[in-house]
Amino acid sequence: MNRKSHLNIIVSLILIAATAILCTACRWDNDDPEKAEVKTCRMDGTSMEPTLKNGQTLEYVPAVGMPSPGEIILFSHSGGYEGTLIKRVIAVAGQRLEIDYDNQTIRVDGKLLDESGYTQGYLKAGDISAKNLTGLIPTGKVFVLGDNRTVSLDSRYYQIGMVDVSDIIGVIVMPD
Repeated sequence: MNRKSHLNIIVSLILIAATAILCTACRWDNDDPEKAEVKTCRMDGTSMEPTLKNGQTLEYVPAVGMPSPGEIILFSHSGGYEGTLIKRVIAVAGQRLEIDYDNQTIRVDGKLLDESGYTQGYLKAGDISAKNLTGLIPTGKVFVLGDNRTVSLDSRYYQIGMVDVSDIIGVIVMPD
């Protein structure tokens, strides 16, 4: 091989490396919620009161991966319910959920959730028993509840159940 061939190979490798670095940097930027495109939706109903109000315009960023417990998500539903819903993530895949309707408590991984700052209403049973809700959240799923526990159609009901991560449209951006 002559010197010109070596130089061409080196330049090609440098260009390939630079392209890979640039593509990786762009991918990271797109996965960063701070830099994601903000979209809007409208809260329809009272299931998220007192946190969100009926008719309120909300901002959200497109979902990337598994949401965090406590985040409020916008999701469609691939079965049982048509339309989009807005609910709070209580537990995610791999976490252990325990609901006790008699004592009005929810535990995640054995820790009692303190939800006094954002819930209202009585934590009533849905058509899925507490016994059937207690256990490990399956891979690719999240358990959601509305903040207004008395009126919310959420993971306590067969019509909604556990939410597929692939059905999550976005994460609500809470105003400061």
